[in-house]
Amino acid sequence: MKSKLFFAKKVLVMALALVISMSITFLARPDVALARVGPQLPDIRAKIFAFSDPNFRNDILNLQTLGPLGKSFVRFTISNNGPGQATNFTYKAVVRLNGVKVFDPPTATITLNPGQSITFVTPIVHNASGQNKVEAKLLADIGNFVTEIDEVNNSRTFTYTVIN
Repeated sequence: MKSKLFFAKKVLVMALALVISMSITFLARPDVALARVGPQLPDIRAKIFAFSDPNFRNDILNLQTLGPLGKSFVRFTISNNGPGQATNFTYKAVVRLNGVKVFDPPTATITLNPGQSITFVTPIVHNASGQNKVEAKLLADIGNFVTEIDEVNNSRTFTYTVIN
C-alpha cells in the first residue's frame, strides 16, 4: 500500500512538472511552443525606423523632436518571424509630412517564408521652415486574412518632428 501511494505521488509530481515546463515555454516563446505542439503558423511583423542620414547610423526616435535637418529617411520592414509561410497578404505604407502624403505607393501583395523579410526606404525632404511633422504608417496583413501566432504586431505608426 505504501509503495503504491509513493508511486502515485511520483507520477503526479512528474505530470505537474511537465505541465509547468510546457506553460513556461509557451509564455516565454509562443512561436516555439506552437511549432512543437500546434500548427506551423506565420507571425507577420511590421517595423518602422527613421534616420537622419542615408547610411542608417543616426537613429531618430519615435516621438522625437530634432533640430534643423534637410532630409530624413524612413525604413519600413515586414518580416515573418513564425515557423509557417505567410501567403498572399496585402500591405500598405504611407508617410505624411505636415498631414500631406509624401510617400503613398499602391497597396501590394506578397508572400514571406519563415524568417524572410522585405525592407524599403524612402527619403523625406524637410524644406518648410518651422515644424515639419513626419508620420509614417505601415499596415501588413490588411484584413487579418492570414491566421498567425500574433495578430497584434501587424501595424506600426512612427512620428517625429523636425524644426527648421
